[in-house]
Amino acid sequence: MFQRAPIGVIGLDGEGKVWLWNKRAEDITGVKAEEALGRILPWAKEELKEVLKEAFGGKVLHGLEFLQRKGEEERWMRLSVSPLEGPGGAVGGVVLFFWDVTEEKALSYALKQILDLLSSLADSTRAGLFLHRGGPFLYVNKAFRELTGFTFEELTAMPSWEVVHPEDRPLVRERAKKRLKGEEVPSCYEVRFLLKDGSVRWAELALAVVDYGGKPTIVGTAYDVTELKRVQEELYKANEELKRLVATKTGELLSVEREREVLLYSISHDLRAPLRAIEGFSELLWEGYRDVLDEKGQRFLQNVLQASRRAAKMFEDLLKYVRLGKKGLQMSRVDLGILFKELLEGFDPSLLAQAKVLLKGPFPSLVSDETLLRLVFSNLLDNAFKYRKEGVPLEVEIGSWEEEGSLVLYVRDNGRGIPRDCLEKVFDLFQRLTVQGSPESTGVGLAIAKKAVELLGGSIWVTSELGQGSTFYVKLPLEVCIGSAVDRG
Repeated sequence: MFQRAPIGVIGLDGEGKVWLWNKRAEDITGVKAEEALGRILPWAKEELKEVLKEAFGGKVLHGLEFLQRKGEEERWMRLSVSPLEGPGGAVGGVVLFFWDVTEEKALSYALKQILDLLSSLADSTRAGLFLHRGGPFLYVNKAFRELTGFTFEELTAMPSWEVVHPEDRPLVRERAKKRLKGEEVPSCYEVRFLLKDGSVRWAELALAVVDYGGKPTIVGTAYDVTELKRVQEELYKANEELKRLVATKTGELLSVEREREVLLYSISHDLRAPLRAIEGFSELLWEGYRDVLDEKGQRFLQNVLQASRRAAKMFEDLLKYVRLGKKGLQMSRVDLGILFKELLEGFDPSLLAQAKVLLKGPFPSLVSDETLLRLVFSNLLDNAFKYRKEGVPLEVEIGSWEEEGSLVLYVRDNGRGIPRDCLEKVFDLFQRLTVQGSPESTGVGLAIAKKAVELLGGSIWVTSELGQGSTFYVKLPLEVCIGSAVDRG
């Protein structure tokens, strides 16, 4: 039986001489049975002699390890020694059982190296790492210990949920049980940790289940997000305060705007009747009594008539400005080429005959509010004709180009131009050019153009030099452009 054993078996009698040396013992030691039988154990080292001394004293020994040389090679052996009972109960000999554990030792060493490396990597990460099965922690890394304030020994001896704030424990325990059973639960969520010193920190958990040691085990990471939560809370409060301030300021601005519009409407509407009366009576005086008046009186009456007509025009423009956008946008397909031609046909033929107007088409069709577009470009063309230079034939050019998702339209003239210090103000309400010789204006037309363009989602600006003409630009979103001039729909 011993001869066929897969491990080395050696039997020693009461005098320590070999009486059994099986085949596996030969393979392990390189010593043949005939060389060993009847002799004192030939390769016994001092430490082995001490073991044998204890065994002959009646002690059973297990798990002893020693190095055995075989030729030039050393192998690790694991040894168990058992005494044999002789006559009268005395120890009559011992039996040694040993086997080669060199590969096992090498594997164990390699595994230890890997585990040490993994442990080192785990300890170097900023995330807290842990393993548990619903009870005490099986493993925690350095970051997790630092986060909670507990030692490795404390964490592996206490229930895992005890690091969680009491109010959050029911949720954590319930989800852990379901997760270990394979049920669907959130893999990431935030909880409060109760630290060893009694303080509370917010942690973001990321969890999964793995097979560890043949059993389902929860592996997780914990990130300290306390500062992030604090910043988020401050941002939330700041955002709420900003919303409140914006709502307050918006309300105030809307109130001011409403009051302004009411005032403008009241002025432009309620004063029209007395203005019409002044204009009407002035015309009656002029028609019926101008022969009675001397030259000075006639001039005074003409001044009254012109002033009342200018005021009526200003109030009319004010009403247009106030009413802009009140009805909402009426979107339709507008052919810009046709629009410009119709606007030009509305001017005095005698003025057109003295001007050179160039339409640099083709122009695209645009889905827009035609009324607002007409209002914008009628004001710009009106300005070009109104502010032409004396003695110089008027030249007007209308064109367009595409730019970064937008359509830019322009109206260029060779008129009087605008002083540089007035370029930023020409679109403000009641702003008039103060250049000597400039025609009278209500100061509302360009303000109407600007408000209309902004209602269409665009922008308007001007470049000009005094005496060198002006170019007005209107920029509209290109996505409303739906074809070329030949596409009439």
